[in-house]
Amino acid sequence: MPETSRGNEENVRRNINESVPTQPPPHPVQSFTSLRRNVSGASDNDAHLMFGALSKAVAENIIAGPHGALQPSQSFIPPERMSIASIQTVLMKITPSQEEEPIDFETAIEETGHGCFQYKLWILCGFVYACCSLSTTTLSLVLPAAQNDFNLKSVDKGVLNTAPLWGMVVGGYFWGHFADSRGRRFVLLWALSIDCVASFVSSLCQHYEPFYVLRIFNGFGIIGATSIVFAYLGEFLDDAHRDRYLARLELMWTVGIIALPVIGLAILPLKIEFGERGVFVYDSWRIFVFTCGIPSMIAALFVSMMPESPRFLLLQGKLTKTRDVLARMFVSNTGKRKEEFSVKVLSESAEAEHYYFQTVKNVPFCKRIKNLIWGILKQHADLFSGRSCFNIFITCYVDFGLISVYYTMMLWVPELLHRQKQYLDTHPGSSPSLCTTASIQAGEDQASSEIKLETFLHTIITCMACMPTTLMLLCLVELVSKKALLVGIMLSAAVPAACLVHVYSVFQAVTMLSLLKSLTNLAEAILFCTIVQIFPINTRGTALSLTVTVGRIGSVVGNVVFGVMIDKNCSYLFYGMGANLVLSGLACLLLPNMKRE
Repeated sequence: MPETSRGNEENVRRNINESVPTQPPPHPVQSFTSLRRNVSGASDNDAHLMFGALSKAVAENIIAGPHGALQPSQSFIPPERMSIASIQTVLMKITPSQEEEPIDFETAIEETGHGCFQYKLWILCGFVYACCSLSTTTLSLVLPAAQNDFNLKSVDKGVLNTAPLWGMVVGGYFWGHFADSRGRRFVLLWALSIDCVASFVSSLCQHYEPFYVLRIFNGFGIIGATSIVFAYLGEFLDDAHRDRYLARLELMWTVGIIALPVIGLAILPLKIEFGERGVFVYDSWRIFVFTCGIPSMIAALFVSMMPESPRFLLLQGKLTKTRDVLARMFVSNTGKRKEEFSVKVLSESAEAEHYYFQTVKNVPFCKRIKNLIWGILKQHADLFSGRSCFNIFITCYVDFGLISVYYTMMLWVPELLHRQKQYLDTHPGSSPSLCTTASIQAGEDQASSEIKLETFLHTIITCMACMPTTLMLLCLVELVSKKALLVGIMLSAAVPAACLVHVYSVFQAVTMLSLLKSLTNLAEAILFCTIVQIFPINTRGTALSLTVTVGRIGSVVGNVVFGVMIDKNCSYLFYGMGANLVLSGLACLLLPNMKRE
């Protein structure tokens, strides 16, 4: 080696060694290694990395600027012109300090605190869930009002009720894959937008067929929000708060189904009609359909202002974006500056190694499709293997039995009460059973399309009955396991379902229907909380969506069977609903035991 170069290297080493006055000068060959150990106790490997980086900095002509800043030079600068401050800057850049040790996600999310951000997020997710219940049940009040325009009979009403449910069957699985590949926020935003547009356009339809098709799109859109909102909210929460917040979402579902008859009472009785019959008419029930789409539009706007789930970003390996979301939560909860967030570096998620939809840039379209299909196949291989396979079959069976009853009653209660009121008006002083009044073909009477005030009030009562049980759930979810809650609710709901055969007054009918709706109303929310807990994050979205899809197939079957049997085989129908709930409740016993969080 030339004498000049050797002398320059010795000068740099001498300057570095002098920056650590508490240690004696090390051996010349060991100077860099000794310095690194003295500064932060690093290993030999760290010292070699530091030495290589510093040598590269010198070789690339980096010169010390003001206050030790590193600036590139146009001409060669010998190493002896680097200041000690410049060398120390290089050392700080290539080796993380003790404050920048990687932190696991659970610790990091606890560091964000708990407060304003979680409250705002719950309000938004609750509003989204209320939109879901409002959109799902819209047809329950449209059927009596639109029966003359579309010439509907009982079977036709049952078929029309299945329109959004068919959309849910298709959309549930579709959105599940997008939730696991594109993100939870992406699904919520697009699902709510589709529901909003479909509601607005369907309100313009003058014929049964296009109205039916557009209501399919309503179901296709809203099921994405219904199934994914639980995962979105839960992934912002730590273990200590997750169950409590997810259970509270059910409160907002109840708010949505209460809002529906209130909106209907304000709009449907109005004698509003624009246009000409036989050409184009826009009347009160169409305004009602339009109005029910407005909340979804508002919810989509607010969702667009929120960040993606930090757990999902971590699953994708996007550590910087994950930390940015956590820092945003920290600022909202504490009022401090983003720079004061103590977590600087996040450790990678173990589940990221098994993520099926890695983002690869500059890849041809066909290759991306191939990777997507391959990811879906690998995801399903994991979902349908081991204990997860058994769990998904149980959750699907339970949701099928539950929703076949719940959605059927939710969509048919206004119609049943409407028929009962019509029968009592024409048979004063009589005490008919619910099955007797249900056998009336409401479509035969032109005046029957006008929903009576009593029907609205009774519908509101059956919806408000869900509120006390929902409030009870908020307390029980912290004291009783979700498995025990599911079994108890299912078996309890079977009693009023079977008793509907034996009611002989309006009071009895409203009471039994209220009990049935209030109990079954709770079960799916608890089932969703269960799925969030028992399935890993990389299959959670698909598990939720598959369960929801099978449940909506149950709702299609339930509504079609109800429309076919209600006129002539009413008693068998209600007994069958009770048996269905019993079997679903017993199946819950096969779910794994879950700790209370």
